[in-house]
Amino acid sequence: MDVSIAVFLVALLIRELFESRERGHWKILPLDVYFVPLLLLYVFAAINGLFNYLKPGNYTWELKDLGYIVAFYFLASRVFRKPGDYTKIVVMFLVIIFAKSIFFIIRYSMGGGLFSGYEYRRLFMGSDIPFMAMALLIWVGAYFVFKFESRRLRFIILAIVGYFTVLVIASLGRATIVLSAVTLVVIFALFRKEVGMKTVFTALAFLTLGVFVFYNFILSAGNRELISYVLQSAFNWFDAVVLYSDMSIGQRVLAAINIWETLSREGALLWGLGWGAPWYELAIKHPLDMSSFGLMEQYTGVHTSAHFDPVHFLLKVGILGLVVIYGTFLRFWRKGILLIKQQKSRIDTWTVLAFFVMFSVVMFNFMYYTRLKFLIGLSFAAFAVYDSLKERHA
Repeated sequence: MDVSIAVFLVALLIRELFESRERGHWKILPLDVYFVPLLLLYVFAAINGLFNYLKPGNYTWELKDLGYIVAFYFLASRVFRKPGDYTKIVVMFLVIIFAKSIFFIIRYSMGGGLFSGYEYRRLFMGSDIPFMAMALLIWVGAYFVFKFESRRLRFIILAIVGYFTVLVIASLGRATIVLSAVTLVVIFALFRKEVGMKTVFTALAFLTLGVFVFYNFILSAGNRELISYVLQSAFNWFDAVVLYSDMSIGQRVLAAINIWETLSREGALLWGLGWGAPWYELAIKHPLDMSSFGLMEQYTGVHTSAHFDPVHFLLKVGILGLVVIYGTFLRFWRKGILLIKQQKSRIDTWTVLAFFVMFSVVMFNFMYYTRLKFLIGLSFAAFAVYDSLKERHA
């Protein structure tokens, strides 16, 4: 992946150099300036990390956290220069995710189980969870944007929405579910005139039917018991911290406490310790949880990641860096909403909304998957291209 990105970047820079000679200047998009604070922070954390990293591998891996987003943004915004390019990408994304979900359900129904090569014990694996949520929200956006007159089309789209809603719930990805719910509220606010009670009740009917079929006829007895436990017990966040009844959320809260203590001890609360820096179990010892940390990490009490992006970035770049990262993200998020409102055609409105959804679903939970970083960079590129063509008409 790294070699491929480097090759594409060099080729793109050469092309930009030749084109800049013809134009007499480098091509700068208005939203390029949004990345200036992010790049300065990136360099600062790289220098700071040279003095604090635990292992060279940790340092080089974390250099890519924000580096991938910037690289993907630059590549996409300079290669895909027309709004139609991004519409095709959205359509291709939906087709692939739908096909992948069908394949997984068929595989599971034939006894394939819920295990990937890494034994990930949830419906779908890793970054597939937010992909399902993205598909769900993009189809919801299509329903409101295009205002289909055909009852058959509306019926089909609502059925697809119900299908992906069931998959998102079955994934047990709580961060994804919360972010999806927030994004859904934003979509309802943008298209509040199109949201009628009939639509809401129809969608709820599809969802109820889908959940009933999936839960009773597809899931095994063991997985039904697991989901029942999660819904009844594991969502209690307070008990998760006090009693460790939920290792997933409990571990993240305890990590935040220990990271704060580590930064306080080093006097680095404001600017962090840099890429590759470790944190220690100083304030409280973590209970055993092999899904969050490796055995050696838990034995030594020394860790390099927190499994929750804001807490992870707090360790690396401190409070000020956290403000820079999510301040930049918030600027892009706000720009996405403005661009949705400014588009002249329905297809452009839906395309911008699709990339707004892709970014919103993973903006707090993208660090461990390169393809999620790619989608964030791609979303920013879509915003930049549409923003540079504000006067475009249908």
